[in-house]
Amino acid sequence: MTAPPASRRLQTLLVRGALALLMVGLLVRAVSRFVPGGSLVGAYNSDMAIPLLMTRGSWLGLFDVYYYGQDRYGAWPYLLARAAHQVFGFDWTAVSLHQAYVAAALLTAVPLALLSRRAGLVAAAAWVLIAVTNPSLGRSYLGSAQPYGFQGVVLCGAWAVLHSLMSRPERPRRRLAALAVLSFLSIWMSTTSGPFLTVLLGMEVLGRWRAVPWRGLLRRVVPIGGMVLLGVLGERLLRTGFRYAAQRDYNVPVRTWVHLDLGHLLENLRAVAEVWSRDGGWLVLVLAVVGTGVFGVLALRRPREARGDETPAGGETLLLAASAVAVAALNFAVCVAVNHVRLNDYNERYLALTHLFLAVAAALVVLAALEALLAHRLVALEAVVPLLALGLLGAAYLRMPEPEPLAEERVLEDTARALQPEQGERVVLGNYWHTYVYAALARPGAVVAVPAEKQYLRTPFDLERLRAADAVVVNHEGMESFGPASAPYTLISQYGVLLRLERPATPREGFSLYTPVRQVLSATPEPVLRDWRLCTGAGQQATLRFESSGPVVLLVRSAGVREGSPLPRVELDGRALPVDVLPDFYRVRVDVPVKPTEWLALGGISGLKEDAPGCRVRDVFVLPEAVARSLF
Repeated sequence: MTAPPASRRLQTLLVRGALALLMVGLLVRAVSRFVPGGSLVGAYNSDMAIPLLMTRGSWLGLFDVYYYGQDRYGAWPYLLARAAHQVFGFDWTAVSLHQAYVAAALLTAVPLALLSRRAGLVAAAAWVLIAVTNPSLGRSYLGSAQPYGFQGVVLCGAWAVLHSLMSRPERPRRRLAALAVLSFLSIWMSTTSGPFLTVLLGMEVLGRWRAVPWRGLLRRVVPIGGMVLLGVLGERLLRTGFRYAAQRDYNVPVRTWVHLDLGHLLENLRAVAEVWSRDGGWLVLVLAVVGTGVFGVLALRRPREARGDETPAGGETLLLAASAVAVAALNFAVCVAVNHVRLNDYNERYLALTHLFLAVAAALVVLAALEALLAHRLVALEAVVPLLALGLLGAAYLRMPEPEPLAEERVLEDTARALQPEQGERVVLGNYWHTYVYAALARPGAVVAVPAEKQYLRTPFDLERLRAADAVVVNHEGMESFGPASAPYTLISQYGVLLRLERPATPREGFSLYTPVRQVLSATPEPVLRDWRLCTGAGQQATLRFESSGPVVLLVRSAGVREGSPLPRVELDGRALPVDVLPDFYRVRVDVPVKPTEWLALGGISGLKEDAPGCRVRDVFVLPEAVARSLF
């Protein structure tokens, strides 16, 4: 005997209520466990710090629209967080911003649940289960330094709207507008969303092949494809403006050069497959592949007599499973095909979406099998589906690992507090990984991070604060060009600023205090300084014009110069001048006044290779003798 309709509705409501409550509990547990400083996510680092610094920053126009310093990671979530800070006074911290990110990543379950009345619940539960139990996803997908959490929620939202438009094309205007917005946001977050949405649309067409007349398919596909294309073009326009603003305002290149990695494709395939296999499930892969194969056979062999039957080949569940596999496979193919992944050591983060969409596909294949088995027992099927979703979410809740605290996190926090001054701000110069992290963990605005030259400079607008600083704290960790903390160099130069050692580092802290040398004479190099090369041969020379009323010392900075390095020939009006070496500097003594009509010539060094230390000149400083005497 079947249960009365009212009882069935009550049962459905109870199960769905249990699903909602379990999801809330799971969110609460996840945001408290997947936090920086724990073993699941890892220690807080400079990549995680940039979003927090963006939320605390001031508005910079188009330079704000992407993660500082590169053009492949959209920043709209952090602009919203900044607006919340400025409008409502909410003070973001490293933990609270990360918790917001984790919540958004797991709330991808909401648009997935809206994909389909039955399949959506299972897809949502599978997404959450793999996200919180797969170790590599804890470090990448649930790590706030990555775009995947925000990309996933809007990408799956766009997928849900796209599927709805293909399934129910009536009255599409609002849904088309929503698709345009969601497509733009997902592509802005990561340009890979454009190909993903295109593949999802193609799978929808394949699922309805021969069932819907081609004219009817075109009437659906053209406006949907137009909205996706609108998102692609909108993001492209935004990215062009960002690149222009970065070049115009800060003279920094932000373009990510990505190309087909010809000559390395087989090597890439092996390496990416090995990375996936560390945490990927082979059963998941087999289920996904089998389900996709069944869908493909049913779609391609669908009889023409099926025309008029709007049901996708193999049913809606199998179509959604095959669509998820298509996205996972495309993401894997991109990782194999482009050079960017190889240049970043095949990092596991690039496969995050492959893990997630494969898990969704495998769960949907299981559901499709259940639907086939219970095809004539719809009441049982309606009861089984929410129970399956409930089981998956329950497994996610119970199997979510406990984090272990990391000792280095306490060290980072203590160091950040030690660096922040009681009032004002303090500039910290050093390695990328040992600067921004302290600026984010310190009191807002108290520490200004400036990575050294040749490091990732995410905040070029802070260079003026370095040049205006009365003192600069130098972190020696990971920076050979500053000398070891036990024996820091007396003089260093960064971004055209000459710094003198004021207080060397103690063995415990590893930070030295430097002060800028302000008494520098104006000089005009010819050619411009960035074109100076001392490795062009003895027959080449560069010149420097300046005026002095007495003896001066010339410091020519060239990275890597040490005692014993070959010396350039330096002349003043044909008279050779003495040259010696300090760490990273050629030192030239000029013992007579220099008139405006005279110039100093630096000759090239014979036999010096292009990439050798001492080839490229980065800075030139002309110091009065009295100032130089106080430095050496």
